[in-house]
Amino acid sequence: GPFKRTTAAPQPEVQAQAARALSLIEKSIAPALAALADCMEHELLPRARDSVACTDEPLGEEYYGFWLRHFTTLPEATPASVHALGLAQVQRIGAEIAAVAAEAGFANDVPGYRRFLRDEKSFYAPTAEALRQQVEALAKRIDGQIPTLVGRLPRITYGVQSIPEAAAQHMPLAYAQPNPADGASAGWLWVSGLPQRVPSYVHLPLVLHEAWPGHLMHIALMQEMDTLPMFRRANFTKYTACLEGWAMYCETLGIDLGLYTTPHQHYGRLDMEMWRACRLVVDTGIHAQGWSRERAVAYMAEHLTMSRGAIEAEVDRYIAMPAQALGYQVGGLRLRELRRRAEQRLGDRFDRRAFHDTILGAGPVTLPVLEEIVEDWLSHR
Repeated sequence: GPFKRTTAAPQPEVQAQAARALSLIEKSIAPALAALADCMEHELLPRARDSVACTDEPLGEEYYGFWLRHFTTLPEATPASVHALGLAQVQRIGAEIAAVAAEAGFANDVPGYRRFLRDEKSFYAPTAEALRQQVEALAKRIDGQIPTLVGRLPRITYGVQSIPEAAAQHMPLAYAQPNPADGASAGWLWVSGLPQRVPSYVHLPLVLHEAWPGHLMHIALMQEMDTLPMFRRANFTKYTACLEGWAMYCETLGIDLGLYTTPHQHYGRLDMEMWRACRLVVDTGIHAQGWSRERAVAYMAEHLTMSRGAIEAEVDRYIAMPAQALGYQVGGLRLRELRRRAEQRLGDRFDRRAFHDTILGAGPVTLPVLEEIVEDWLSHR
């Protein structure tokens, strides 16, 4: 027939490229990797410290303090203040989780509720493709309500793809791949190719956080800010508290939209927030209070539904990247506080679309600058 598969030999130029690739691997890449492994084993490892705290290095406390202020963008933040904030947040969210568990029929039995959520097969898609389709349908459903939240929408679109199974083992549940600055292609919401890691009760906060109105919308709007120089538009990852704070705040917008309709969905949102609150306790615990890796893993396992393997990977991230994980909850809390302030000051005149456009229109900024921008907006209302 007209669509018969052919088995023609590869073209000479393809064969030449394949030979060149093999030569690069054998003569350059493999020797470089072997040299790196030798350096790590014989030079770095013998000199490495036994503890996991960066503060055990010379000038370690100053080093950790610098990165803590960098990632929270709060000049007044200290390890002690962030640790105390984390403990208070874990307690608050824990009380909300207990109330949701009771509503689900597990009064005074949060551990039992977590076991139920982990074991109930109906929460898990049967295949990676089924999971992708579920997330895609949810994203489209949310998109239909975006104009009630935001006045200015990006020109670019986004799609949903599955993370290949081989890579998904070492990847997050989902992540946002922003569109390129020139708008040549769409952004992408990548969702795990391992459906057993992504139960349906976390789909809502994941999509709200990573897609629209979260990262993919926020970054797309930044890319369109022609009044900003390119180094500002392309340097958004420097502003973790602003970027991740907005995405964390977006998880709560599912309440505004009436999307969280079951106790399990509310639990999913709270469990995601508990994860970020635990970071405040664990990161500062490791680097400022002498916590061991085992203590950090045990603390998170006590408060989260997440598997032990995923928790261990998280803790290793906090060890390797001191203070980076602090910006999420710190930023999310500041965004929620700014909204409460606006609602109290404006009362019936509060316009959530105008408030969100003010936040999104600020671009990549520190939390103190964002607060100044919101205060200026309030003073002119």
